[in-house]
Parts: sequence; C-alpha cells; structure tokens
Amino acid sequence: AAGFRGPELSGDSSRVRVVTLGASETFGLFESAGREYPAQLQQLLDSVAPGRYEVVNAGLPGLSLAAMRPYLRSVLA
Repeated sequence: AAGFRGPELSGDSSRVRVVTLGASETFGLFESAGREYPAQLQQLLDSVAPGRYEVVNAGLPGLSLAAMRPYLRSVLA
C-alpha cells in the first residue's frame, strides 16, 4: 500500500525500521520475490533478533543519485 516492494509496513513502533534506498539493485529488478538484498537483510536480522527489525525496500528502478535526496525527503520522511 505504501508503494514499496515487500510486505506491508507493520506499524509496530517497537521495531527498528531499516530503510534501504537505491536503484534497480536495491529494488531487485531482476530478482524473484524474496531474493532482493533487502529481503535477505530482513532474513539475516530475523535470524539474530526475531521481530526486532523491519527492513523497508525503498528502491526504485532508475533512481539517480541526484533524485535520492528529494525522494527521501518527500516520500520516506
């Protein structure tokens, strides 16, 4: 619903939210669901501290470095 790839955001304020920002590699353009690096990061964090972290994949294919700051400020903040 928020426009990010991955599960819906939990809304659980006790979880530490980790946002991954980048272009095609972050989004996982050519990866099947669950194989993009943010999903793998979520799996790794869950193996260490289950339920403590929530990884948000905020990657957008084609996102340039110059566009990241405005995107971060307007959409993610």
